[in-house]
Amino acid sequence: MIGMGSVRLLHSRWSAFCLINGGACRPIILALISGGAGLVLFSVAASPFSGLVYGAVMLVAVGVAGSMAGANTLASDAAPAGMVGTVLGGLNTMQPIGILLFVGIGGYLFDAFGPGYAFAIKGAANLVLCAWFFVVKEKIAAGK
Repeated sequence: MIGMGSVRLLHSRWSAFCLINGGACRPIILALISGGAGLVLFSVAASPFSGLVYGAVMLVAVGVAGSMAGANTLASDAAPAGMVGTVLGGLNTMQPIGILLFVGIGGYLFDAFGPGYAFAIKGAANLVLCAWFFVVKEKIAAGK
């Protein structure tokens, strides 16, 4: 627990520096890669008490910290003047809908195939989203 908190604290400071000086792209990319890799590691862990799980938890902690700060900053920067609250409200409404979608899919995969598949599908979705983000990051940075 102390390790996860320390890693998240250090990453939050790095994310804040990047968000202030270079925009939201770098923290979001790191969050997607880290979170996706951590979830994939969860899916291949033999036991919930293995050392692999501790590393995966730290990667997921970095993913959660970066995705929250990065997504809110990106949405605020992309919102038209006077619409920041509306855009952030839409973002915060869509996040639980996505969670419900992945919880449902993960529950089915858990029952049908085993516990690792629930983590694998979310990790794979993070990594696919990261690949898409690489494709569009120049447009995001340019404000298009």
